[in-house]
Amino acid sequence: MDEARDKRDGIARGFERLAAAETRLAGSALSAADRETLARLRSDIAAGLVLLLSRADGCISRAEMAAAAAPLKLVLPANVIGRLPAAARLAALELVALAEAVSAGLVVAQAAAPQNEKPRRRQGRPRLELVIP
Repeated sequence: MDEARDKRDGIARGFERLAAAETRLAGSALSAADRETLARLRSDIAAGLVLLLSRADGCISRAEMAAAAAPLKLVLPANVIGRLPAAARLAALELVALAEAVSAGLVVAQAAAPQNEKPRRRQGRPRLELVIP
């Protein structure tokens, strides 16, 4: 129980770090390409954090999490950081550190041994039965 609470607290801190970096980036003058690249990284980090939270709560299986995490790109090209103004560069470095933490968390969550994990059943249509008195 404490382990699950610690995971949720760590994920909550990740969301707080993401919000702080977004606030710092909002005031910076960025090119359209850099703004788009950073927006993509922020959305992938947020998606990764949601996946980790869902996995910690037991709402998603390892296979579903792996499939959802596959399209995420949790890296920032090095040339982008070099082009950014100083204030935006600090926020981008914070995003890179957060992306690495999320990426590591996803790897650990996927590699963790399943604890009585059962395949999820899809809800089918209810069966109608004829009862003859």
